[in-house]
Amino acid sequence: MYSAIVARLSPFVRDGRWVLHNPLRTLPTLPVAPGLVALLATLLGSTAYDSFSASEFWQSRTVDGAQRTLTLLAFCVVVALLFQLASRATGGVSGRERAALPGALAHSLVPIVVGYVFAHYLTYLVEKGQVVLFALLEPTGWPADPSVSYVLSTHTSTLAGLKVAFVVAGHVLAVVAAHDRALVLLPKAHRLSGQLAMLVLMVAYTFTGLFLLFSV
Repeated sequence: MYSAIVARLSPFVRDGRWVLHNPLRTLPTLPVAPGLVALLATLLGSTAYDSFSASEFWQSRTVDGAQRTLTLLAFCVVVALLFQLASRATGGVSGRERAALPGALAHSLVPIVVGYVFAHYLTYLVEKGQVVLFALLEPTGWPADPSVSYVLSTHTSTLAGLKVAFVVAGHVLAVVAAHDRALVLLPKAHRLSGQLAMLVLMVAYTFTGLFLLFSV
């Protein structure tokens, strides 16, 4: 399911051959299935908790497994609840239409999830990934002297810049995706005011994501 969701952001499509295309064209085609908002909120909330759990604030405290689990659940619930409230905060729609808005706008969370995953786990991918690659190649005897290159850990400014770029890019794409769908879903008289709550939420997600990334 995760792969199918993330694939909506692929810059490539296969139409007889692989071609470049605008991922924002396929992102809105994400099926609105029951539990979609909860799933995306869990993906985003769990990654945010992973950053929070590595912070000095959390590491300096003695917590047991139950407290860790409850905190993780709290992160996921807060992400989901705020999204539910922001996506419904518009006028000019019926009760049934309002209830359907969170699912209809859920695809806008995908770029945030992907951007934050890259920002948070980039070091693991680049550096720990080398360890995995060398382990897989060990039976071949190549390379003769495997040595992990800590290219990101030793260039903290570059790493920080990449983290910010991934987070900001994800949120910009999310705002554009939500805006495009809102223009279709909301009545003309509420297309501006109906997006304000979602815009504020996206800014809050951005600020919180950056704060957690750099609080470690």
